[in-house]
Amino acid sequence: SPALLKAAYYVSESIYLMLFVSVLLALKNGGLKKGIYTTASLGIIFVVSTALKMIFNISRPNNDALVFIDKETDASFPSTHSSTSFGAAAISAKNIMYLWAAFIAVSRMVLGVHYLSDILAGAFIGYAIGNAARIYEKIIFNTFFSKEHIFETRRKLVHGLLGVPVSLFVFFAPRPFALYFSITLIIFLLLLSAMIRSGIYVPLLSEILAIFERKKDMQEFPLKGTIYFLIGSFATMLLFEKTIASAAIIILALGDCFSTLVGKPFGMTKHTHNGKKSVEGSFAGFVAAFIGALFLVSPKVALIGAFAGMFVESLDLKIFGIPVDDNFSVPIIAGAVMLLI
Repeated sequence: SPALLKAAYYVSESIYLMLFVSVLLALKNGGLKKGIYTTASLGIIFVVSTALKMIFNISRPNNDALVFIDKETDASFPSTHSSTSFGAAAISAKNIMYLWAAFIAVSRMVLGVHYLSDILAGAFIGYAIGNAARIYEKIIFNTFFSKEHIFETRRKLVHGLLGVPVSLFVFFAPRPFALYFSITLIIFLLLLSAMIRSGIYVPLLSEILAIFERKKDMQEFPLKGTIYFLIGSFATMLLFEKTIASAAIIILALGDCFSTLVGKPFGMTKHTHNGKKSVEGSFAGFVAAFIGALFLVSPKVALIGAFAGMFVESLDLKIFGIPVDDNFSVPIIAGAVMLLI
């Protein structure tokens, strides 16, 4: 009946309130750190669920009668409403939140926008990731935010976050403008680097680098990582069209970020071809790179591109005895492989 459909619609839309409540509970029980952790965990659940939708690409049930519902995306499996709501419930570990999640999940079937399999798969994904986030919360905090790893965690998170806007800029900006802007920015950063290396104080930037930059790089080449990343991105833009270039850049940013974040503390199995890198780190980087590239290219291209990029990242590449920086090798090789598919 129309009344039932309308009620189901409002229950379905309460997902946003539920997520807000789950973050508030985290802030109340564990402060800002736990609030950020909960938000990040819910974000991971959303990204994983969305990525799986793009991979399976199963169409939604036909239901043209529900004209009052906002247009949904075409993909149905798994249900993102179900995954995020059950993820929030698992993180909070409160029965009332599980009941709320169940109502939201059922409302999606009442509205006719999901099959039962979509709901069950989404609930499983959300519960599994949310429960793992809750159980391993202390271990994750003690690992990534320990004195030993906090500096590298900060650096790699900034590197990964930098790659997302750069990739989007390459994808959406007109190619000539993107190229000219990039080379101008690189030159500007090189000048700033020279100033800081000479001992000249640059307001705000000097304070930021004191937090994120290695002491060795501050003395020899300030802003080295950022400049190398932008040069690698510029070379990628020159070699490939914008879709491939954007995907290659996101593979570099997310792959390198997560391979280090996971590999440093948890990497137990070293590669036979490079004892400095771990299988666990490479796998984490591959998953992150694949999910990121999935939003720009087809699943097949994203899968092969991410594999190629992370394989190159695991190598200790040298040309005439000179080490090749990952910022150059990863996006160029990943882009070339994706272009050939």
